[in-house]
Amino acid sequence: MITKKVIGSKYKLGIVGSGSAGILSTLHFLTFLNDDWNIYNIHDPNKSILGIGESTNPIFIKALQNSINFNLLTDLKYLDGTFKFATVFKQWRDKYFYSPLIGGNIAIHFNTNKLQDFIFKKVKNKYKNKFKEIKGNVLNINNNIDSVKLNIDNKQYEFDFIIDCRGFPKKYDEYTLCDLPLNHCLVHNVNESGNWNYTGHVATKNGWIFQVPLTSRQSYGYLYNDTITNKKEALKDFESVIKHKIKKPVEYKFKSYFCNKVLNNRILKNGNQALFFEPMSANSLYLYDSINRNFFDYLNNHTSEMQLNNDIIKKAREVEEMICFFYHGGSIFNTKFWKQAKQKTSKILKKGFNLKRCIDDFKIHGKKENINNVKGWLFDPRVLIEIDKEFNYNYFK
Repeated sequence: MITKKVIGSKYKLGIVGSGSAGILSTLHFLTFLNDDWNIYNIHDPNKSILGIGESTNPIFIKALQNSINFNLLTDLKYLDGTFKFATVFKQWRDKYFYSPLIGGNIAIHFNTNKLQDFIFKKVKNKYKNKFKEIKGNVLNINNNIDSVKLNIDNKQYEFDFIIDCRGFPKKYDEYTLCDLPLNHCLVHNVNESGNWNYTGHVATKNGWIFQVPLTSRQSYGYLYNDTITNKKEALKDFESVIKHKIKKPVEYKFKSYFCNKVLNNRILKNGNQALFFEPMSANSLYLYDSINRNFFDYLNNHTSEMQLNNDIIKKAREVEEMICFFYHGGSIFNTKFWKQAKQKTSKILKKGFNLKRCIDDFKIHGKKENINNVKGWLFDPRVLIEIDKEFNYNYFK
């Protein structure tokens, strides 16, 4: 827990990494921690981030608006961004299904290569006395009882706490691996403006494709399982769906996982250091925000380390089961991938408790006049009802 500082001194929170998670963490704690804190973002300009188009949710817009007074009309162009009003599921069922953002909410798509420069320029202007930037390669992070020591380019730095957003872990000894259907992604950008205002989720015979529109280009990601489909076959199908020749796709092999202990004494993991699931409905941003909110409560002595870790595991399981909710009914394709996907995800849903809890809650509060009393499950209950109906599940009649 946090103890009082000597009068005149400040706490030091270091955030390692400047990808989406590092930026969100920086904005969150600049906004909500008081002036007893200095916030440092530590990043290596020589290390590249995942430079793809990214889909967001309303949480992301709220973070930008709260912290830097982000103006959707005047600032969106600096992120190469487009508006997002829904997620569209294509070929999961016989007709397309639009999962809308409701209640006046809005989200955006943005270019990950544009985010850091735009945000840092804004925060340096607004938080002159609170924000610090350190450029360099973090060689070592040493977790001590009352501080964290960092070796950055062979110089020693000391912080009260560190948020580690350095990307995928090198080992998974301290993680729970999730047996979800996908493990591979091919990314291709088309140098034409994206003229649609939704994130596309297009089912294919081997998995699904995300479609992200930016003002300068269109970003596509072909997600599949390389134990079922080889790269050559995946690439051929990818080209046929987006109707573009792909010479050198960006390639990612990944696992689905979450850390069993995102907070360990003075170090908090966030971003891909903490967890990773496939990009269904921008779930990662929800999880990054949840980690930040829980850590803020911890810093203010409102929760314990154990409670924080348990809560994040619970939320990770919610995301895992929601991904299974989409998969377990299959798609229009009756292929080996979809047969295995349905079998795997149905088993996970059956063992989990979120779907059952939600069904029971709807039985009590599911009438229209009481719908706001339903706890929901990641999505607003009204959106969940629409998803349930359009996917022909009918759990929430």
